[in-house]
Amino acid sequence: KNPNDILTISLLGIFYNSTSDYEKAVYFQKLAIKKAPLEGALYLNLSQTLEKNWELEGALKILFMAKILSLKDKSIDYRIAKLHTKMKNFAKADLIYKDLTKEKNFHDEIIYSYCENLIKNKKEKEVIKFIEVYQKSHDINYKHKLILGLAYLKQKDVDKAVFYLLESLDLKKDNVDALNLLGNCYEFSGDLKRAKTYYEKVLSIDPYHKHTLNN
Repeated sequence: KNPNDILTISLLGIFYNSTSDYEKAVYFQKLAIKKAPLEGALYLNLSQTLEKNWELEGALKILFMAKILSLKDKSIDYRIAKLHTKMKNFAKADLIYKDLTKEKNFHDEIIYSYCENLIKNKKEKEVIKFIEVYQKSHDINYKHKLILGLAYLKQKDVDKAVFYLLESLDLKKDNVDALNLLGNCYEFSGDLKRAKTYYEKVLSIDPYHKHTLNN
């Protein structure tokens, strides 16, 4: 009821964001920032709304403003890197990821996003080298194996791709991404019967798996 209540204004922005009414969300989120310009979380909310509405340049500018207010917050760096990848600014994202992976306790999501950025920038060799170095001092999970499988498939090294994808599958039996990539491997090598078997396994687990439906 109080027109100057920052919390209420901010919550209205979040509510309209959740209902995909981005015009109203942006209005309230900008109003909240106007009333509390030093509150970094408000900039993050606005950036998220702009990104969801594919106003990527605007989202990036707002993230930079949030970073100025929280220079030590590495989670903002991560969001900036992911946004650069989305904008196909792979080299800029790469620089940020290299810095993030120098931190002592960076989490797995950073690894996945970093490797995704490298693969999209056709740097599969760097992905393989990074994971191989990482696994010397860390436990490896199914996603790391999946990344290696994808990297080798992009290099058209089907045998190694299949090897790591099967290892990924051993670690997570219902791993639809590994199953789909195995289908891709066998389709690439001309074994359409085996490829179809893996695609059918994917659809039995996830009938709406978009990548498999396109095969």
